[in-house]
Amino acid sequence: LKKALLDAGLCDDVNFYATSFKQLMACVTVRNTTPDRADACRRVIRETFEKACREGLDRKRLLAILDKLEFQRLELDTGRSPKGIVLMNLAMDGWIQDGDPADAFRFSELFPAVRAKLGDRLFESCLERFVLANPHRAELTLLPSATLGAERAKAEAEKLAAFRESLPLEELTRLTEGAFALKARQSAADRPEDLATLPRLRVADVPLEGRVTPCATTVTDGVTVLRPDVDVEGLFYLRLSFKVDDLSDDELRDLPLLASLIGQLRTAKRSAADLRTAIDGTLGEFGLDPSASLRG
Repeated sequence: LKKALLDAGLCDDVNFYATSFKQLMACVTVRNTTPDRADACRRVIRETFEKACREGLDRKRLLAILDKLEFQRLELDTGRSPKGIVLMNLAMDGWIQDGDPADAFRFSELFPAVRAKLGDRLFESCLERFVLANPHRAELTLLPSATLGAERAKAEAEKLAAFRESLPLEELTRLTEGAFALKARQSAADRPEDLATLPRLRVADVPLEGRVTPCATTVTDGVTVLRPDVDVEGLFYLRLSFKVDDLSDDELRDLPLLASLIGQLRTAKRSAADLRTAIDGTLGEFGLDPSASLRG
């Protein structure tokens, strides 16, 4: 759908969003289009969905997406979010609908069951039933305004001016003095007894040696291979490091951009879509991360 809208020149981007509530909602957001293209957008969206139902979705792409989703659930990389909170939210999705909270973690059962139903046109049936044949839909158009910011600022200034004029002199004086007193208090130095209540990290609290991860080192075909002994939930991670000290300054400046494009653009053997399918179906995640380090 995104490709169809972009190829038609109707917008600059397309986003998709779905909820996990009991009353499910799916949303397609067409970004940076114009009001006169709204009918064309509706037509392309419906024709694309109808074609998918009629001809079937790309099975290879569906399998690749399922593989990627399964990896993400198994890895459960929560980033900076506490893992316990993320697990709780996963359990709550079904639990609040009187479901079994443990269902959110039965990955070994869920994904094989979905794959087994692909031959029964599982997603095509859902698309036809819940989207094409569904009379319940809402359309929201957001039009930017070049003057809204100034209009709001003017309205706020007029409201504040009217409020100021309505105040008796005594009340106005009290508010002014309170504002100056608050500013003075906020800019005053903290009292020593208040500062003493703050927790402090002393040099003695910091270990002299950091945590060391056990790591086996081997050499394969002249290449040093490091194998850290860490728990990765049965997943396999491979990180390859390449020297780039032979690049010029101009090439080094372009390296982050090149790294972000690798895996996103077509190659001599694959289109961009086929490459994305191959990556999602073969690798849990793929990316390049240019970094610099000093050698002692």
